[in-house]
Amino acid sequence: MSRRLAARILVAMATRVAPAALAERRSPAHSLRIPATAVGGAVAAAFCVWFVWDSPIVRHPENAAIGKGLLVAFYVGVGTYTLWQRPASRLGPLIAGAGFLYALTALAASERPLTFTVGRLALAALVVYFLALFACFPRERPGSELERRFVIAALATSAVVWAIVLAFAKTLPHGGSLTDCADRCPRNPLRLVDTSHAVTRAIDLTANGVTALMILVLIVLLVRKVRDPARLRRRAVAPLLYASILFGGTYASYSLISQASRETPDNTFRALTAVGAFAVPLALLLGQYRGRIFAATNLFRALGRTRSQRVTPLWVQDFLGGTLGDPTFALGVWDANRDGYLDAWGEPLVLPEPSLARSVTRIEKGGRPSLALIHDSTLDDEPELVEGLGATAVMLLENAGLVEELQASRARIVDSAERERLRLERDLHDGAQQRLMAIQIKLALAREHASGGELAAQLDELSDDAAAAVDELRTLAHGIYPTVLHERGLGDALQSFATMAPIPVRVVDRGVGRASPGTEAAVYYCLLEALQNAVKHAGPVAHVTVTLARSGDVIAFEVRDEGIGFDLAAGSGGIGLVSMRDRIGAVGGTLHVGSSPGNGATVSGSVPVDG
Repeated sequence: MSRRLAARILVAMATRVAPAALAERRSPAHSLRIPATAVGGAVAAAFCVWFVWDSPIVRHPENAAIGKGLLVAFYVGVGTYTLWQRPASRLGPLIAGAGFLYALTALAASERPLTFTVGRLALAALVVYFLALFACFPRERPGSELERRFVIAALATSAVVWAIVLAFAKTLPHGGSLTDCADRCPRNPLRLVDTSHAVTRAIDLTANGVTALMILVLIVLLVRKVRDPARLRRRAVAPLLYASILFGGTYASYSLISQASRETPDNTFRALTAVGAFAVPLALLLGQYRGRIFAATNLFRALGRTRSQRVTPLWVQDFLGGTLGDPTFALGVWDANRDGYLDAWGEPLVLPEPSLARSVTRIEKGGRPSLALIHDSTLDDEPELVEGLGATAVMLLENAGLVEELQASRARIVDSAERERLRLERDLHDGAQQRLMAIQIKLALAREHASGGELAAQLDELSDDAAAAVDELRTLAHGIYPTVLHERGLGDALQSFATMAPIPVRVVDRGVGRASPGTEAAVYYCLLEALQNAVKHAGPVAHVTVTLARSGDVIAFEVRDEGIGFDLAAGSGGIGLVSMRDRIGAVGGTLHVGSSPGNGATVSGSVPVDG
């Protein structure tokens, strides 16, 4: 299948799917959400820059202000773009929400204890928010029971740890490089119990250690996702894994080192933490589209191979599963006679209930069920992709049905033609030929009673004409369906032609056996045409080899000559080649013709055995 045809298929898919997506994007509510989110992000970023710029407690406040403002803009920008691209998904608002929550952490740049505490609590909440977002990605909710439990455990653990911190610690735990106030942090205004400096340090170090442990567990979960059999999910999560290792590792290390040591980490470490922070929103954006690129690329590659494939529901199931990178993908085909779905093997199929891991997308055509796609739930947020692939599957199966109907029709025509040939042969043998032979006998009897002279000469002449007519009818009848082909098969029929050919022709029969009359006639006349072409064009000194073989339910054949050859491009439209292709195609076979000047010619092909 050419790339042009593949492009037309994609256009057809887009035409089928795009209107629903466009309607969603053009809805008044959606149209307002996008600019509102973008404007809110700009305000939040500006607030960060303004609030942190002159902070008396943050190291390098100007750099921290710019960094925080850009991070807020990055997260809200990625969230807004995701919201525009995937209006039915909550992933866009979740990513934008991380930006707005990060804006609140700017309050930790204040020297006022209560304001600083609110900002530091916002940072603690942001860590848990990130853990939940990363565990859910590429969806807006956990994809497994393990991920759901992790999110709940992280939320509960963080709540308990910070309740202890607020109740007993004199100062709050250190944050990341853009929030750290080092030794200038305000006191904890919410402390309930007066504790020593050593107790405060132990509590704060424990809090940062718990955060580091939760980040480590998150990275383990992301590694599990990257090792998932579904390649689409792996490609979406891989960028986030690398960004999380960089950001989570540097953030946890920075907070632990700055808490445990009197000296803050150097600027190189701070720069790595900042790079990791910026890598996360970019990874969230890149991960979403790596899956789409993967599926689209696979679709083009797979469509290029469909020309040589026999399209069946099982093949379509493997085709879509490979395109989506989902080894558990299953296809259901609607059967109107059974009023239900059949699997790829033709057995009744009960569609599963949607779960965290599996989803079902039903494809309809003309308001009636057509297909059901059972796929990874990651694709729930990519309805255009799934429906587009479903439309491709419908088209492939419908085209395959049309091709099968065409082949069946052509086969019926061939069988009908062969039956008509046999009928004509019988009619000529039993009708006109017998009548002419009877006339010959009567003429012979009349000749015996004729005394000679002119009448006897006329009777002899009529008898010769009748004999010639009988021979012509016999030859004509055999040409309609050769007797040798009918009685002894392909090998002997071609051998009988080879013995009369004006150039050397060798027939190699490797056990071709017998087939239905229609199949044998198609192969015979195709090879006869090839032999006649070789006799005419290969040259007087050429040798021709005809090879016949059979493998299972397929007959393979080849006619190869060592003649002068010809320009295939110039001679591919001749009536002989067209007739050969039509004959073989009519019985479901394939034909290949190869030649070039000075290198002889080869005609090869195969046909299925239908009897």
